Amino acid sequence: MSDEFELFLNSCPDVGKAYLELFKSVMKSPALDKKTRQLLLIGVMTAQNYPDGVRAHVPQALRAGATREEILDAVVSTIPVAGINGVLGCLPVAVELTGGKPGGA
Repeated sequence: MSDEFELFLNSCPDVGKAYLELFKSVMKSPALDKKTRQLLLIGVMTAQNYPDGVRAHVPQALRAGATREEILDAVVSTIPVAGINGVLGCLPVAVELTGGKPGGA
């Protein structure tokens, strides 16, 4: 959990609790399998240029059966819609957590 997210939960406990309940509810939806949902979250977090979110969800995607290539593709697939900034901010995290070296995918 990032320091910023922990600050949010501690500073606004009622809103934080409501957010976590909403998140749990969305994550329980049966329409997407766990791997697809994690890849989607990685893509959305990349589009938002949120490396801490990518750092939190890459291990979950790996546990759900995603490959390194699928994870990196989820990151770079955001370029046409969200631009390069999120990719530049999040790709190093995804590469590192999938067994590569930042700066040398």
